[in-house]
Amino acid sequence: MNQIKLSLCLGALAMMLALPSVSDADDSGGLSEVSNFSLQATPQDDDGGAGGGGDGGFDVEGPVSMRSADVQEQGTFDLKIVFDYGTSSDGSDDDYGNRVEVQWGVCPDNEIVFKLPINYGDGEEGNADVSIGWQWKLHDQQDWIPATAIYNELRLPTGNGSEGVDWEIRGVFTWDVNPGTCRLHVNPFIRVMDGDNVATNARHDLDRNRGNSSSNRGNFFGNRRNDVSARHFAAGGIIGFDHRLTDSTVVNIDYILDSGRLDGYSMQHSMEAGMDYQLTDNQMLAWATRWTLDGDDQGDNWGLSLSYIFSF
Repeated sequence: MNQIKLSLCLGALAMMLALPSVSDADDSGGLSEVSNFSLQATPQDDDGGAGGGGDGGFDVEGPVSMRSADVQEQGTFDLKIVFDYGTSSDGSDDDYGNRVEVQWGVCPDNEIVFKLPINYGDGEEGNADVSIGWQWKLHDQQDWIPATAIYNELRLPTGNGSEGVDWEIRGVFTWDVNPGTCRLHVNPFIRVMDGDNVATNARHDLDRNRGNSSSNRGNFFGNRRNDVSARHFAAGGIIGFDHRLTDSTVVNIDYILDSGRLDGYSMQHSMEAGMDYQLTDNQMLAWATRWTLDGDDQGDNWGLSLSYIFSF
């Protein structure tokens, strides 16, 4: 089974690399030269962004988990309004929510991120918890050494019945596979969870679906309700690509390996794919879909996110 999962992931990533490059189009194809490309919600660093090659100019803007080593230009802001939908495979639990995110280029090579997610309907503990992130870009790509950044994020207990503080630290590595057109991103991470929100919500989920014989979530941990506990130390990684199709369109795909947020489960495997579309110089629409490769009942089995991005 693990070999099948790995084959599916590698196949999807290989398809990404096989997509045609904009720079390969002839003059009659109507596509711009790479040197004229400027897909970005706000201007990137003068050195061309994460790749450091001078002709980058696009970033991972959409609602995916993958991050690039790019940072927001000093003194600029991106406002992201995201709609999220997720469902279990049997349709027993649908989740709807919104996220508001702000990215601020606070100083050269440093970016601050504010996140406020709101989930509708379930009344979960931790709903509307604020997260604050900080990304520090260490250097651009140098030959085979990737552009490198460090990202830290804290979840603060500001929401409904919340407790504890969660912390994640992530390494962010970006390579130009085909400069200005296709990039590879690798994001190993470590997560420390002090709060018990995730386990409390899982118990509520069990109670809500108890007796529903058609629901996998109704059989969550069997009847051992008190055995549900948060995994206070977790680790994993994300690997993926973004690829520029046209002057206004970028597609991305990534694979996520995560030890999960609850004890009692094996490693979690999932994938995401999405597209970013530039509307104007300071407006962008983006979407992403995500799906599990495990088939168990931890988290949503399928989800969709839509994002509107405005730059200041």
